[in-house]
Amino acid sequence: HRDTIGAESVDHCEPCPAARYCDKDSDEGNIAGYGCPGGYFCKYNAELGTPSPVTCPPKYCCPPSTNDPVICTPGYHCLGQCEVPVRCEFPNYCPAGTETPLACPLGWKASPDTGALRTDLNLFCTACEAGSYGTLDG
Repeated sequence: HRDTIGAESVDHCEPCPAARYCDKDSDEGNIAGYGCPGGYFCKYNAELGTPSPVTCPPKYCCPPSTNDPVICTPGYHCLGQCEVPVRCEFPNYCPAGTETPLACPLGWKASPDTGALRTDLNLFCTACEAGSYGTLDG
């Protein structure tokens, strides 16, 4: 990128700043770079012509203008190319870095919904009483 128009070659340009990307085929985009779109991240010093922005990986979210993916927050799940994490709903739970909500395992049942963020097996699943069992549907 370059702060002013008029570079005679790529050698007169600086690498794009963090959370932005430059388009080698656009004079306008190379003046200040473009903000990295949501669902993608743009590393610092992404050079002209490199494949940027990069798709946000599963288990992470990338809000607009992100230079590093952010691990999905406990109580939320993040599918691939996530821009905004999705709240984990009853009867599932979602520890940090969850791609898809997790059901309580066999032998456990979902604890009653209190409206709290469902973050942890031990907080939101209860072991079945002796002589009973849980199923995948509760």
